[in-house]
Amino acid sequence: KDKYLEILCKACKTYKVNVHDYCLMDNHYHLLVETTRENLSLFMRQINSNYAIYFNKKYKRTGHLWQGRYKRLKWLDI
Repeated sequence: KDKYLEILCKACKTYKVNVHDYCLMDNHYHLLVETTRENLSLFMRQINSNYAIYFNKKYKRTGHLWQGRYKRLKWLDI
């Protein structure tokens, strides 16, 4: 989980994304993020691909780590 947070922090700096909250579980995660740019898909791709590369190398495996595309919900401040 430390490696995931390292990758997340780097992506936040690269794409200027603010993480308000997160929840890391054994087989998935949840993020509450804010960005003023149209770069969320690039941000998520960097996180997911970099963590999958790390995980596959560490455990000597190949292939996808995540099932399907991320799901996005728009949070409105009222």
